[in-house]
Amino acid sequence: MAVVRDVCEISLAAADAGPPHVPAPRDIQITADGAVAFLCDADEAPGDQPVQRVARLLASLVPEAELPVQLRLVLVTAISPTPPYESLFEFHRALEYFERPGRARHSS
Repeated sequence: MAVVRDVCEISLAAADAGPPHVPAPRDIQITADGAVAFLCDADEAPGDQPVQRVARLLASLVPEAELPVQLRLVLVTAISPTPPYESLFEFHRALEYFERPGRARHSS
């Protein structure tokens, strides 16, 4: 969950005036100190929304059987053709519920 939330935070911080971009999983690196870094700019497929990309990333990192039912529901709806989350920020906020308490203190 921490990796996916970091991807959201990096994408949102880099968005400036435009929409956030989420790179492919192959372009996301976890550094030796545990930080998340993007190796290059996003190469998004046409029609692929940031919310859907981040949801697919999380789904690829955690086996479905290990996800709580509520989180599976969040992922399924986020990956759908019309996700209920209007922005990456909204999806990022939805994921907060499932995050380990105090992650910011532990990941810094």
